[in-house]
Amino acid sequence: MGRGGRSAVHEGWFYQADSGSIFLAGTTEMVAQIVQCGLERADKAREVELAGRW
Repeated sequence: MGRGGRSAVHEGWFYQADSGSIFLAGTTEMVAQIVQCGLERADKAREVELAGRW
């Protein structure tokens, strides 16, 4: 469950303490990666969406 009782939009899987992957919730569609604490994304349109949640 996300903030305020809403359903989660994204899921994060982290490894090595500073890296990970962000997926659309309930899917295997990767929308961003965290590489040494920096957010990397291929689709710039998701930047604002992810920035508000990150």
